[in-house]
Amino acid sequence: MNYKLKAVYKETGIEVTDGDMLLALADVDGGCKFESVGIQSNGTPVVFDKCGNFGYLDYQNFEVIICLST
Repeated sequence: MNYKLKAVYKETGIEVTDGDMLLALADVDGGCKFESVGIQSNGTPVVFDKCGNFGYLDYQNFEVIICLST
């Protein structure tokens, strides 16, 4: 089974696909490229870059959804 994590605006349901935008929204300024999004154990959405830096998305405006596929 494969899965994909995606960041979504809660209000509109629109997926944010631009990695640079996600890094900016999470206030990650490490100078590295986007790596992935994740979810903390308390449900807070997190954005990671390829250098190991991370930042949090505003949990009131964003959610991370796990999409499963077979």
